[in-house]
Amino acid sequence: MLQRHARTAERVGAFAPFSVPHFGKIYMGGMLWSVCRWGLGFLGAYFVNQRTHSPRLVQLTGTMMWAPLLFAGLIGGSLADRFDRRRIVLAQFSTLMPLVGLIGFASLTNHLEVWMIFPFQICIGVGWVIDMTARRALVYDLVGDQHVNGAMALEQFASSLGLAGGALAGGSIIGGLGIAWAYIAVAACMSVALLVLARLPAGISQQSAPRAAAVVRPTLRST
Repeated sequence: MLQRHARTAERVGAFAPFSVPHFGKIYMGGMLWSVCRWGLGFLGAYFVNQRTHSPRLVQLTGTMMWAPLLFAGLIGGSLADRFDRRRIVLAQFSTLMPLVGLIGFASLTNHLEVWMIFPFQICIGVGWVIDMTARRALVYDLVGDQHVNGAMALEQFASSLGLAGGALAGGSIIGGLGIAWAYIAVAACMSVALLVLARLPAGISQQSAPRAAAVVRPTLRST
């Protein structure tokens, strides 16, 4: 009996951040972005491989995507501390979404060149930095100390799921419709993430986060 109560408490604790108002929105937006990010990484490498068959250039697409994480973390953190984090996240999607659509349109009209992929991958990497610094800081602002560990665990799960789902979705769409429509599908997915995150209330602050939410714990009683 006690073991069953403990398992129930553990399940409640693992998903406790969803009891915080608006956490579901920011989590869904982050998960969609994770799928898009890894999907774009796959699409860039696939396109360059199809055009060049060069292992060096294929690996360079990943290098360009990861490079901003090496030097832009401090900059992203500074921006997240100085400006409204919600607006930073929305600006990220508002900027990247048309860029992804433009890449898809260029591919659809046979105007996409290999060299275009590399600066585009850098832009995706910058968006990754903004997500890690601004959106995840916004998660903490929302859930506070009470649920931050559970929220970060859920964030890690979303990132892992995005890695698998992004590559699988990208490959499936390429196989059925071609790489141009795969990029367009990613742009559509990003538009959904933008709409979801735009529903977050303005002025989310650490002070407004719950501090004393009830947590289910097993109770021992003598009989």
